Amino acid sequence: MLFIRMKKTLFALFAVLLVLLPVILLATCDLLEPPPDTEEPPPDGMVRLAVNVVDGSAGRALTTDNAPSEADYYEVIFLTDGRYYQMAWDKTNNPTTSPSITIPTADYNGSGGNDAVLFAGKEADKILLGVGTLSTTNIQESTKSVSFTVGALKSVVDDTGSSAFKIISPSNDGNSHSYVTGADGAAGTLKVDYTPIFPIPQAGYVAGSNPSSTSEAITGEWTVTIPNPGYVKLATGGWSVVPVTSITPNTTTAFGGTTPTYTPTTPDNSSAVGSAISATTTAVFTFDIVVPATGTPGVTGFYINVPVRAFDNTITNYEATILNGTTVSTATTLPITWNIRGGTDITVADTTVTNNTGAVIILGVGTHVF
Repeated sequence: MLFIRMKKTLFALFAVLLVLLPVILLATCDLLEPPPDTEEPPPDGMVRLAVNVVDGSAGRALTTDNAPSEADYYEVIFLTDGRYYQMAWDKTNNPTTSPSITIPTADYNGSGGNDAVLFAGKEADKILLGVGTLSTTNIQESTKSVSFTVGALKSVVDDTGSSAFKIISPSNDGNSHSYVTGADGAAGTLKVDYTPIFPIPQAGYVAGSNPSSTSEAITGEWTVTIPNPGYVKLATGGWSVVPVTSITPNTTTAFGGTTPTYTPTTPDNSSAVGSAISATTTAVFTFDIVVPATGTPGVTGFYINVPVRAFDNTITNYEATILNGTTVSTATTLPITWNIRGGTDITVADTTVTNNTGAVIILGVGTHVF
C-alpha cells in the first residue's frame, strides 16, 4: 500500500515538473540571450560610423621627426546637402575607442557638395599637426567604419638655405654679410645649442649700404607644408607675428635686443580671411620687420600664429558633438578654430635638435652675437 502511495506521489511530482519545465526553460533562455541594443538605429538614409585615424605622414609633424600620432585631439566634419555633421574628441579620454558619428549616406568624394576632412592636433591651444582625408569615400548603410589618412604639417627652421624661415630682404649688409640664413648659437650665446640666430640690422637698413639710422622694413618669409591645403581656411582675425622677450632655458646673453615691429603682408589679412591659406601644399607668409632708428643690440624673438578652420570660415548649418570621456554634449561655437605654428611650445626656441617642439624664431639685433 505504501509502495502504491509513493508511486502516486512521484507521478504527481513528475506531472508538476512537466507543467513547470517550459516556464523554467523560457526563463533560462531569457537569461542567456544578450541584452537588447539600447541605442536607437539611425533613421533611413543615415548611417552610424566608427571613425578611425591612420598616420599616413612620411615624417613627423612640424619637424622631420614629429608624427601626427602625437596628436591628442581630433575634429571630423562631413559635408552633404549643404549641412555639416561634425564631431570632436580627445584621445586622452578615448584612448582605444573609435568614436561614432551618424551621417547621411553619400559619396564624400569632394564633388556635388559632398566632402569630408579630419583635423588632428594638440588639445592645448588647438595646435594643428595634420590634415586627414577619407581612405574610402562612398558611404552606404552597410558601411560600418571609415578611416582618415593624416598627412603632417611641416616647418623646419635651421641654418641652411632651405630653412622654413629666411630673411629675404636685404640679402646682405653691403659687405657681403648674409642676412638670409641663421647661424647656430654657441654656448655662451644661447644655452640651447643649435639654435639658428638670424641677423638683422641694429638700426634699420638702406639698400646697398651698411645699416644706417634710417628705419626701413626688413622682409621675413616663413613657410609651412600643409597636406590637402584646400580644407584649411584662414579664420577670423587673420594671422600674426607675436613678439617673444624670453625663452626657456633663457639666454646667457640677455634677451634684451630691440623688439621690432612685425607687420603681416602676404597673405593679406584684409582679404584672405575665410579663404584657403594656400593654393599649393607650401603656404608662404611674408612680413615686414622694422627696427627703430635707435635699436638696441641683443637677442629677440617671435613666433607665427595662423588661426584656421576646416571648410568655411562661418558654418551655421551643422550638427555637432563633443566627446569627452563618457560625456557627450552638443556645441554651438563650432567649427573649432585651430592654430598653425612652427612648434607646439611658444616658450622654447625652434632649433635643429631632434624632437624639438619649440615655435620661437630667434633674431640677433646687430652683429655682436655673431
